[in-house]
Amino acid sequence: MLMHIEVKRFSATRAYRSFASLLLIVSVLTCFDQVWAAAESVVPESKATLVVPADIQNKYPDFVKMITRTELLHVEEKQYWVDVLPEMTTEQRDNLTALLGTANDKMDALDEKYRNALSEMNKQVR
Repeated sequence: MLMHIEVKRFSATRAYRSFASLLLIVSVLTCFDQVWAAAESVVPESKATLVVPADIQNKYPDFVKMITRTELLHVEEKQYWVDVLPEMTTEQRDNLTALLGTANDKMDALDEKYRNALSEMNKQVR
């Protein structure tokens, strides 16, 4: 009988830990959503659009893909980098392209992690 009680206690502890983990995930995601909403309300949406001349699109297609895809820069900042790109050295362009690639990869990983956490929460709720 003692062994049976220990098994029940372990199961209850495990269920408690799972529930506590779920609550932590929900609170973190809720906090993230609230912070994100607050940030969006403070930072006005820019009406500017990125203008990439055809010669830059043809000469630096990988850079153009990365700079237009990144979410880390505002349109004005992206435009600055597009404008100065022809004046940059090859090493500077390579460094900037590598930096944008790394940043985009990290953002993709965070997006995937966030989607997985939401999916896991939905599974546990059902």
